[in-house]
Amino acid sequence: MVSAARHEFFGQAVVEAVYCGCRPVLPRRLSYPEIIPQEVHPLVLYEEGRLVPALRAALQRGREWSEDWQRTWVARFDWGSIARKYDEEIWRLWERSPVSEVEMGDPAEQAGDGLYGGPHSGAHEGRVTLDATLAMAAALGQGGIDEGPLRSGT
Repeated sequence: MVSAARHEFFGQAVVEAVYCGCRPVLPRRLSYPEIIPQEVHPLVLYEEGRLVPALRAALQRGREWSEDWQRTWVARFDWGSIARKYDEEIWRLWERSPVSEVEMGDPAEQAGDGLYGGPHSGAHEGRVTLDATLAMAAALGQGGIDEGPLRSGT
């Protein structure tokens, strides 16, 4: 995986490629130094204007570490690792939200209206999640959420 990006918000393609075992050659800028462990920065990150030498070095080195170890670099971004944190934050906001006090109605009564699907479609849960997500978005806009744990993966 080679990147010469000058603009990148997170590096999703890089995270996915690293997780799948592709050896990264990345610029020492943007989000890449935060994604890649410090101990492999010299082997993975290149300085401005040094892409070609970095590619040569990577090809000469070959595979210096296992794919399993490399996968651990980005495993903290895997949905299985962060889903619970999002769920906890959404429910925490839901419980603080005035929306949580509104009667949502019986999901079975909503099932036949064609809007949400059948009785086992998760219509009620989907509506609750949407309301909780809106409450979370409102709290984010007001600075009401501590984003640190979500961003750091801890």
